Amino acid sequence: MSAVRICVLGNDRLFSDGLAGVIRSAGHSCTVGDYDRGAPPDVVLIDSRMARALTLCAELKRERGPAVILLAAPDDDLWASRALGRGARGIVSRSSGAEEVLKAIAAVRDGLIWARRRVLAATIDLLATAAVAHFGEALLEQQLSAREREVFRHTARGLANKETAGRLGMSEATVKAHLTHIFQKLGVRCRTELAAEYYGIASPAATT
Repeated sequence: MSAVRICVLGNDRLFSDGLAGVIRSAGHSCTVGDYDRGAPPDVVLIDSRMARALTLCAELKRERGPAVILLAAPDDDLWASRALGRGARGIVSRSSGAEEVLKAIAAVRDGLIWARRRVLAATIDLLATAAVAHFGEALLEQQLSAREREVFRHTARGLANKETAGRLGMSEATVKAHLTHIFQKLGVRCRTELAAEYYGIASPAATT
């Protein structure tokens, strides 16, 4: 991974300094508690214990600012899901090792989402329950055929190919062929990215 400019924000200076040291040892530039909107970094790591962490995440998304990774408490899936819904591109546990942190930085820098599968699943459920707007019908009609839209919706909602085939009265092979075309047209690479697009999660998703 090429050098990335990173900023760590948090109230625990000892924790932030230690994390910054890990990041710098990998060859990246890293500042602590000094976010400059005039010359923003590529990635911002925000400790969830910091006041207004989610608000800042949403602000940076609106500003089309740097990719945000939230440093969350282990197993706090609901909080992590809310963070993704507000625009975070990565969720990393504060107890994670250096390797995972660096992988998350590389992923979000490439425009992907880094989170555990169960967090992404919880996020999709949360957004679906809240009726968050997804791709507009007009946009779908421009990009996908009527049959592809049906396969897209069923797949994004978590149905397996066999289930989708049964509901739509087609073979699994036909479902797979439609999915190949859908992936190509929408520029996604996996089913999780497809679901992220459908429910409007920040950007196409990649999971650990």
